[in-house]
Amino acid sequence: MRTKVTWVIIIVAIIVLASYFIAKKSGNVPLPLKPEPLSQIKTFTWKTYRNEKYGFEIKYPSDLKPLEQDHTLPKDKNPIPPPYFYPEPKLNSLYSICFTPVHQREFSCGAELYVAPSFTASPQNLNFLNSNTFLGFPRDIEEEKALIPFFDGVKGKYIPVIYASFGGENSYLENAFVTRDSWLYLLVKQRDTEAPAPDEIFLEMINSFKFSK
Repeated sequence: MRTKVTWVIIIVAIIVLASYFIAKKSGNVPLPLKPEPLSQIKTFTWKTYRNEKYGFEIKYPSDLKPLEQDHTLPKDKNPIPPPYFYPEPKLNSLYSICFTPVHQREFSCGAELYVAPSFTASPQNLNFLNSNTFLGFPRDIEEEKALIPFFDGVKGKYIPVIYASFGGENSYLENAFVTRDSWLYLLVKQRDTEAPAPDEIFLEMINSFKFSK
């Protein structure tokens, strides 16, 4: 009995090996999947912005600096320009942080984070999700399907929009937001149309986001 079992195993092994070499010779052997390349961004040099009032923290590149804008205060109490990408009253945010280059001659934002009443707390904000535009800019529906962001483990939404820059050329505003309790947190970053999507710095900032309460 053992002899028969042994011969069966040997015959099956021969068939399997023969099939493999035939397939290899014909080029039909599936190749192993290559691992995704790791991000080349060294986030250990990044700084951390913390906001106790709205309960979050986020890391940002060390060549940027955060400029805060409290929209609940009178305009003369805020020394920096109004929100850069989505000026009031479109977003109706309560607070925004412009991450601007440390060394610059003109005001600009490398990225901007907004804090506003949650979509669930404001019915008119639901229009952002149900229309083909996002805060007045055309949405890129195809790119939108490419990313599901998570903010500290909470599932958010990614909406890239087509943005006509001052030079007349189109670029993208990458938007990722999450709602928690009664708050909306929206991170925005501009990138060129030729640049890979989504932007790596943008992704790393989302991954670093933490709720502090």
